[in-house]
Amino acid sequence: MERSDSSILTNNITNNPFHARFAPRQKWIDPKTAELMERERNIGVRRAEIITASASALHPIMKKVNPVAFSKANIHNTLTHPSSIPVASKIADYFIEKFNPHTGRMSVADMEEREVRRGEERKRSVVKRQQTLKRN
Repeated sequence: MERSDSSILTNNITNNPFHARFAPRQKWIDPKTAELMERERNIGVRRAEIITASASALHPIMKKVNPVAFSKANIHNTLTHPSSIPVASKIADYFIEKFNPHTGRMSVADMEEREVRRGEERKRSVVKRQQTLKRN
């Protein structure tokens, strides 16, 4: 038995306190966004909206190359595939950060610096985990 898009979104918003603040926007959220939020619980409303909007924005550009391969459904399925979600989520984060009116626009150098810092943080966390495992 399939659940309706509105019940998916309502359930996601009411079960997650973070999403509760988006309840007034519920009736305007795209059904594909609601499905993505249901499937990927940690993605959030903003990221889900940016990912589905990106899929829609890519279609007119890519359909000129191959209208069958780059149909709206194929693009959306590719961007929302579980293996693509980490990259799509990262792109959405860049989008949010770059166009945040409070922090200003990020330059390419800022994005590269941010990636270097994230890489260093990952390396430190791996080293800490390895040290913890050696102790145990």
